[in-house]
Amino acid sequence: MKTGLVLGGQVSASYNLCPSTPFGTLAGIGEHARMATVIVSPMYGATMRVCDRCLTDLPLAPTKPIDAGINKFCETCGICAEECPFGSLSKGGSSWDHFLSNEPLGNGNAPGFKGWRLDLHKCNYCGICQSACPFNSVDNSWVHSLIKSTVGTTSIFNGFFANMEKNFNYGFHNPENWWDMEQPVFGIKKEWLGGD
Repeated sequence: MKTGLVLGGQVSASYNLCPSTPFGTLAGIGEHARMATVIVSPMYGATMRVCDRCLTDLPLAPTKPIDAGINKFCETCGICAEECPFGSLSKGGSSWDHFLSNEPLGNGNAPGFKGWRLDLHKCNYCGICQSACPFNSVDNSWVHSLIKSTVGTTSIFNGFFANMEKNFNYGFHNPENWWDMEQPVFGIKKEWLGGD
């Protein structure tokens, strides 16, 4: 645990202070999702694995949890669990029960909340589940913004949107096929830079 003075207040920060998913959810950064240890943000998707935590006596304005429809979307989606090569994510609905009764209590298998648990014995933290999450779509297209706003207000189309994600083949791709794809040199197209 590290302690110090920041902006005139005491701060104690530690990675092991507590699980990051509950604190990220309570702070309004994102929502708990099927991936259990990964918080999913409406802006950044599942690209935030860990939320840093600290305790302070600074007079900060509290933030509230958000409801962007991500948790409800995860109930019908399950793409991350299908893509997990190790079978460490729950394919069923959210539950108050632990994923496995013999699992150690940890960030992915903590008691006391309704949600999904992670089988810590199977997971190697490869990130495939994160790359498969539909919420990783960049909002450069009006259709992605429309879908995210619809998911946030009603869950009636969630199954349809999850099937669209699968049919458009977004998310994780087989690395063997990647080598055969035509890619720009150094990952940058000259047109993007305004050159020939």
